[in-house]
Amino acid sequence: MSYRGNNRHLAAIAIVGQSFTGVNTAYWNTNQCNEVNNTLLSSQPAPEYWCSVASFELDIQVGETFKVLSNCPNVTIDGYVDPSGGNRFCLGALSNVHRTEQSEKARLHIGKGVQLDLRGEEDVWLRCLSDHSVFVQGYYLGIKAERKPGDAIHKFYPGTNIKVFDLRQCHKEIITEAATAQAAAVHKRRQWQSTFQALIQ
Repeated sequence: MSYRGNNRHLAAIAIVGQSFTGVNTAYWNTNQCNEVNNTLLSSQPAPEYWCSVASFELDIQVGETFKVLSNCPNVTIDGYVDPSGGNRFCLGALSNVHRTEQSEKARLHIGKGVQLDLRGEEDVWLRCLSDHSVFVQGYYLGIKAERKPGDAIHKFYPGTNIKVFDLRQCHKEIITEAATAQAAAVHKRRQWQSTFQALIQ
């Protein structure tokens, strides 16, 4: 299963009964990172949807992408078979004629699943409602764990409530990348000017 918000780094969430290589479990504690910053970064209106959720079995997307309206500050993704709608996405209702035995076993572990909460100015928190651990890969989590972003998969136990996306961190990263790109462009232009001047002399 993957979650993607508007203008966000992708966060992949897996609720499965299998192990992952490179799983980071030492850094994270239950209910870590409980800060919320109420100072707004933007005066622009919120987008129509704050969250898009897609379900994958192996590398194949199953069903359509589920979108959550901005007036719904949370969404629950579970393994039950009730019709999806509003702020609830039920993976158990999705059919797949090519479903493997491995995928079917994994689906049985989803149960109550996870809840994603929108807090403050589009910071996203994850709460593990399932009786099984969830595995999350995300840019913000990599930075907080002092790992290369996207390098590790992070394991969260049942009951964990943790921030998985921080808009301010993302904004800071974009500003830094833009400044680096601008500096590189200026340096390249100066090199070109120096080369041109040397040629005409």
